Amino acid sequence: MNSNYLAQYLVNEGKLTPAEIKPLLADIADKDPQLPLMALKLRMLDADALKGLDTASSGDFGKDALQKGLLSHDQLQKLHRQMPGETLRFAQALLDGGRMDFGELQSEFAAYEKASPDPVYSAVEKAAAGQIDDPELYADYMTLFMDSLVGFLHTPVVIDPEPFVIPNDYFSDNVYEVSQRIEGDANLVSGMMAKEKEFISLAARYSQEEMNEVDDLAVDSMEEFFNVVNGLYCIQLAGKNKETELGLPRWNKNIAPRGDQQLLLKIHADLGSFAVVLAADEFM
Repeated sequence: MNSNYLAQYLVNEGKLTPAEIKPLLADIADKDPQLPLMALKLRMLDADALKGLDTASSGDFGKDALQKGLLSHDQLQKLHRQMPGETLRFAQALLDGGRMDFGELQSEFAAYEKASPDPVYSAVEKAAAGQIDDPELYADYMTLFMDSLVGFLHTPVVIDPEPFVIPNDYFSDNVYEVSQRIEGDANLVSGMMAKEKEFISLAARYSQEEMNEVDDLAVDSMEEFFNVVNGLYCIQLAGKNKETELGLPRWNKNIAPRGDQQLLLKIHADLGSFAVVLAADEFM
């Protein structure tokens, strides 16, 4: 199971709402998962064992677990070497905020690990059901896209379980859009639309440059991001014996997307919310 999508799983299962998720996503960027939680996730200790230990900090926990013979030095070193991932950061936010305790998290970790298919895939399939002829194509793409947001932009993300319906006042502020076409044995136009603040934040994270406005660098950064993601997706399709080519990235602003087989997905992130647009043809 992918290590980044406990939050998506909990939303899919109706255990947390998007409204509850958003402040938690904003909180996890600075979260440093503590050793007690990591020991629980790796099944070195269960929730009952943690009740008898000092879990106030990683240092106190390590000393207490060693003294009581519940963990070895090698096990503690293994915990220190772990790369936490977004699931552990999110779980730490749930724990710190009093939203779940160790017992509840133990149950959710176990259920999450058994979840099939991947929570991102499940969310897209549900949103696309009855609307799209080939939901598998969109779900495969979004699995890679969400991984890329986490990996390249270091942005924790969750797909809203309901398809995005554009509000009447959505374009009262500037909304910027980027898209790129994949064509051949599979045809897909993928893109995004984001209000100015979120667009700048996304572009700044990808480029690792400071930005205060939507300029050429901001647009180029988001076009390059899509070019990289879509190039990776074309490689995935080639592995399924599907030959495809990439068109040139495009951008525009304040255009309501209207594409064939179109699916709009609202993405919640620590930097705000934006929409991903998937369609069979150009939508702007």
